[in-house]
Amino acid sequence: MKRQSFTIGDRINEFDTLEVQTVGTFNNLFPDCPIKDVCPVTSLEILGPAADNSRVLLVDGIEKVHRMYENLLYNVERNGYNDDELDEMFGYPV
Repeated sequence: MKRQSFTIGDRINEFDTLEVQTVGTFNNLFPDCPIKDVCPVTSLEILGPAADNSRVLLVDGIEKVHRMYENLLYNVERNGYNDDELDEMFGYPV
């Protein structure tokens, strides 16, 4: 079974071919990185790539940068750690 991060391109292509491109259809194809706090029928378009495994999304006419998959370290989002903790975890360098 492929990890979901390896199928990002295929899922983006599948989303681009859909007639109805909404937040709801995006969340169905990308359950690992859903768009939260936005109405599911809001229009959405996937634009170009951005830094940090992200893409630029056009959500209801507003451009937003959205990470396309989780960046985990020990099953916790890396951005959740302080910079000090990224140097060493449980006595091991990270």
